[in-house]
Amino acid sequence: MCEHVTTIISGLLIPRYHRHIPEVPRASQNDHADMLFLMKTGKMFVVEYKLSNPKALLRQVQRNDMTIGIINQPIKKEYRENRDFYWKRIFTYTGQDWEIERIAEFLIYKYTSYPKDKFRIFGNDYKKCKLGIEAIYYWGYKETDSSLIGGIKSGKRLSLYQLYIQAIWNLQKAYNWTLDSYLVHSVLVFYAASTAKKHFKTAMDVKN
Repeated sequence: MCEHVTTIISGLLIPRYHRHIPEVPRASQNDHADMLFLMKTGKMFVVEYKLSNPKALLRQVQRNDMTIGIINQPIKKEYRENRDFYWKRIFTYTGQDWEIERIAEFLIYKYTSYPKDKFRIFGNDYKKCKLGIEAIYYWGYKETDSSLIGGIKSGKRLSLYQLYIQAIWNLQKAYNWTLDSYLVHSVLVFYAASTAKKHFKTAMDVKN
């Protein structure tokens, strides 16, 4: 289901340039989200997939405000009509067209504004989320291609620490390796300044 629905969502986002990256780290522990959709503009959202157990899926969706959940079973009426905002971000997919339409309407909200139609894409913009993980995703995966192959199979699944180091390298490359630790931390933030400084030193030592 994961590969099939990822391909469908990717099609819904066309013609917007984007990439989908599997098994991205959520935190310092061995905790990964199923799929990150990353726009060229810096907007992004995460999709968690489950074959069953909507309550477990709800717990994953509740971890941040840029995650939706897709489950391969009908959702009970009491869940579907729940007023809790998080339940509104869980969707059924069993192969029906109306299910795809419901996902599309949530992810890509269309509103009319003169002189042309505009669209709002669900998710967070890394430029507006200074304290979150978004900037690490954007810069860490700056040169990563789309994939449907999970990190365990591909051997490319990164921890948050590894992704942070990769983000530093990509950020430095974009600015010709001229940034000091303070400037890098002002972009990536997330970690405390002291921890970020240690990671910066490690990244630069490895690269040199």
